[in-house]
Amino acid sequence: MFMKKKLFILVLFLKVVSLLYGQEMPPEEIIKSFGFQTCRLEMKGDTIEFYVHNPGNEPKKNLAVFLSGSTPDPIFTYEIKEGVFKKYIWAHKDYQIFPSDYAFVLIAKPGREGVFNEADLNNVPTEYLEKNSLDYRVWQADEVVNYCLRKILKKPVNVVVYGHSEGYNVIAKLLTVNNKITHAGLLAGSAMPDYFDFMMFSSKRFSSGKIDEVTFKAELEKYQSAYKKIFGSPNDTRSEGIYTNKRWTSYAPSADCLFDKGENSTLYACFN
Repeated sequence: MFMKKKLFILVLFLKVVSLLYGQEMPPEEIIKSFGFQTCRLEMKGDTIEFYVHNPGNEPKKNLAVFLSGSTPDPIFTYEIKEGVFKKYIWAHKDYQIFPSDYAFVLIAKPGREGVFNEADLNNVPTEYLEKNSLDYRVWQADEVVNYCLRKILKKPVNVVVYGHSEGYNVIAKLLTVNNKITHAGLLAGSAMPDYFDFMMFSSKRFSSGKIDEVTFKAELEKYQSAYKKIFGSPNDTRSEGIYTNKRWTSYAPSADCLFDKGENSTLYACFN
């Protein structure tokens, strides 16, 4: 009888541990577990949500803001796989290696604020499709930088913004509206050259004999037709995928503005 009681207690204990191990964490706790604090700015009938990694939770002299590329992905996600709870941060791990006198910031994309279940990422939020454009992301970043300078930094020295792909264009235009940025890093480039890339890839496959001339011409016509369709209705926010016409066209202009008006900033990396 005593052994049966001990066995029952052991089984019960293991079940409780298993349930706890696979239990979901509150969203804010997931964010905090990576060392970030959630901040929100309410303005213009909109909300900007961003996350600050501030070691020691004290005023810093320096700020680093990372602006990610395209795709409507959240920054924080979780899943329960085979009864095990797992949490993720989908951003470069640079925040772990920046000096302790830096506050590090990530900005959520519209419709992707907070923490998401990995199983719920297939559908693109309507809010993302309607809002994602160069001007919107520049507005977000500008407001966040200004807020951090007022509320988080003390006698700021370095204000660094850097990013890749779509973030490249955001930073380039951001430098024309925010003269408080001291350093900028731009990796990769604009949106519309993607179509040039598609054509180039088709050309390479044709020249190497992987596709015939008929297929090659059909692919070129498809890309040219898509290009014309985009610019025929440049502000359309309907989409069968993750990119709208508005997204394509708003990121299309060259980042030459960076070199014309960004003289107050230091460009430390530009790979296009």
